[in-house]
Amino acid sequence: KGNKILVVCNTIRKAQELLESGMKVVDVATAVGFCDQSHLCRVFKRQMGISPEEYIKSAILYKSVR
Repeated sequence: KGNKILVVCNTIRKAQELLESGMKVVDVATAVGFCDQSHLCRVFKRQMGISPEEYIKSAILYKSVR
């Protein structure tokens, strides 16, 4: 179980990096190994507390304030 949690955390971290680079959510899902966008969205929200779309908005806002 511990390895599975680590894999999910690493996958979500990679998804965050790709989202921050401007990649579309549907393409990120495929790139990090999810079968579809909705699966990525469910796992991302469960781990991060926000959806990938909300994450993108917050990352853009953060960059504009820096």
